[in-house]
Parts: sequence; structure tokens; C-alpha cells
Amino acid sequence: MKIEELSIGNLVSYRGKIYSIFSIASSETVELYDYIFNIFSCHVNELDPIKITEELLIKNGFFHDFDTEVAYPDDSMFLVSPDKQITLHNAKDYINSENILSVHIDNSDFNSIANCELSYVHQLQNLCTLVNYNLKLDAFL
Repeated sequence: MKIEELSIGNLVSYRGKIYSIFSIASSETVELYDYIFNIFSCHVNELDPIKITEELLIKNGFFHDFDTEVAYPDDSMFLVSPDKQITLHNAKDYINSENILSVHIDNSDFNSIANCELSYVHQLQNLCTLVNYNLKLDAFL
């Protein structure tokens, strides 16, 4: 991972476990904490991004938009946030990069405020922060 991609509060994997970034200590070091609030330092090269998966999203309240999925003959997945402001999908005709998901975010009036392609939890967290959307990801595998 690159330190430039990370922000305080981002969820990352360290030695197979999920941690939140507590602080960015230097250009190569971050401080992580677990949910017991044990804080420790590690090198950014020791961190792995967490892939966004269907299971992870569903455990965090997202649900399938079956009406849209039916319109696609392939195995496309359309998942929507509980407040219906975020839609994530893997339909190939929406993605033109190496990423695995296309993301669309609306504001509370359902006006489009963001659209991009991404693959990892920290990317989704950073996008939501950028558009002032309070995304809570509490349930992990």
C-alpha cells in the first residue's frame, strides 16, 4: 500500500487481522489500533488493503437490487446501502479499469455527487469522506 492512499480511520489488514489507522506517524509508518484500543506502530509495507466483497457489504446492511440485477444476463451484482444513497456494482459495461466495482453516491436529495471505480475498503471510505457521507463499516469477516 502507499501511504498517500491512507487516512486516519481507514480499515486495513495487518498480519491477517483488521485494524483502523489511528495516525500517520511518518512517510513510512502508521499507528494502528484494534477495537480494544491497543495502539501500535508498523511500516506501511506491512499493510494490505481489504477487498470489498459482497459478503462484507451485506454484513454491513447493504442489500441486493434484484430488479436491476435481473436486467443483466451475466452474474452482475448490484448492492445498495440501507439509505439507498450508495450503489456498488460489478457490471462489466460500467467498469473500464482494473477495479472490481463501480460506485455511485447520491446526496440525501438523491442528486448524484460521486461516481468512480474502486476495489478496496479504504478507497470507499476515502470517497465517502470526500463527499461528506457517513459510512459505517462495523461488521467484518
